[in-house]
Amino acid sequence: MPLRAKISPSFLQRYFTGAEAAPEVKFHSLKASRTVTLNRPNKLNSLNLNMVEEILPRLQEWEKSDAAKLVVLKGEGEKSLCAGGDVAALASGIANEGEAGSKKATHYFEREYILDQYIATYPKPFVALQDGITMGGGVGLSVHAPFRIATEKTMFAMPETNIGFFPDVGGTFFLSRLDGELGVYLGLTSERLKGFDALYAGVATHYVPSNRLPDLEARLAELTHPRGVDSSSEVDLYTVINNVIEEFCEPFPQDYAFSLSGEKRKVIDTCFAHDSVEEILTALSNHPSEFAQKTKETISKRSPTSVKVALAAIRRAKQNDFTANITGEYHLAEHFMYHPDFVEGVSALLLTKPSREPKWTPAQLADVKDADVASFFSKKPGTNAGDIKFLTKKTFKEYPHNFGLPSEQEIKDYVLGNNSTREFKATRQEVLDHFADLYKGKLGLEYKVNEVLSRKTTPDSSDPSLLDWVY
Repeated sequence: MPLRAKISPSFLQRYFTGAEAAPEVKFHSLKASRTVTLNRPNKLNSLNLNMVEEILPRLQEWEKSDAAKLVVLKGEGEKSLCAGGDVAALASGIANEGEAGSKKATHYFEREYILDQYIATYPKPFVALQDGITMGGGVGLSVHAPFRIATEKTMFAMPETNIGFFPDVGGTFFLSRLDGELGVYLGLTSERLKGFDALYAGVATHYVPSNRLPDLEARLAELTHPRGVDSSSEVDLYTVINNVIEEFCEPFPQDYAFSLSGEKRKVIDTCFAHDSVEEILTALSNHPSEFAQKTKETISKRSPTSVKVALAAIRRAKQNDFTANITGEYHLAEHFMYHPDFVEGVSALLLTKPSREPKWTPAQLADVKDADVASFFSKKPGTNAGDIKFLTKKTFKEYPHNFGLPSEQEIKDYVLGNNSTREFKATRQEVLDHFADLYKGKLGLEYKVNEVLSRKTTPDSSDPSLLDWVY
């Protein structure tokens, strides 16, 4: 009987065409710059375990290299940086292999979170080009970096509650630190932000037109540490990189308005300030705006377990340091890999053609008890999964670099005179001048400050030129 052996598709490709299978990640060195390119364009560069395992040792190698001054992350093709983790493969594995599939999926998240934490604490400048779809796992690879560049192609979202999961990859930490209740809104609804909106919201730190990115990358490769500086030269290089990126930036268009500004933002900050999903939905129901009603309908279609766990996780994240928080997300992820909603959500929306409405278990919010939610925040009983062994013990409670636009809290503190020796109330122009000086005239700053002041301040009763903060 002739010997039979399985022949891999990649072998057949090489045998008949002489071509090697394309690598899923490409690495490139050019002078001071080191580039990671996610190379699965036909899958919108979705992240799998093999890619994680390829990226981690290369980043470690570059950390030790004196020649490598900065890292650039980008995606192959015109559509996507990274559309997320390859959840279709994970859900299929669980459906086909049961508990063994759940263990494999949990291992994937462990390795992915190790990479996310390493990027978040990486000791060299890290520049993420969010040029295209940046969702889920793609957010984890980019949003914790000090430099995050949006373009006209950027489409950001954390769509996990739509597939019976939760906003992971450090997402609960990041979302909890956005202005007002924007993070809770984005985490529960999976709403998308595009282009300039990503910069305004804090997802990106800069906006650069896509056609300028090749020239920017070439310019970054020319950079090195300034001469004659001490151990603080690392900070100096960050400043140099920021200044270079700003040279390629484009300002907000004259007619630009943040898609969630005005009445929508007031609805978000009012209704999503509650600490239970039921209270949020009640507040939305009682609000007369069309936006509030549509938002209520959106959340009502999500996995009841997912939205309750997501809200609790975002609230808890506010008090956590980054490493402790992503460790907690790991335990949440493990629970979801054994929960029926993950496979059901992915199957209904991604694996079934055409897609169908998921059938959640349980189907009603009222059937997801507080004890059920609390159980997700501890290790799963009987699991062999321990705490994650990260590559570094570094962590932080607030992001160590801020090269984006000022936060609403910063603007509030200045208006109120917090952390300031100013004895008098400020005028609008004084607030604008202060932040223009502090942020070196950053593009987009004037719009952000004016939008916040228009929404959150009123004229002082005794002197209308002065501002009072509205609570």
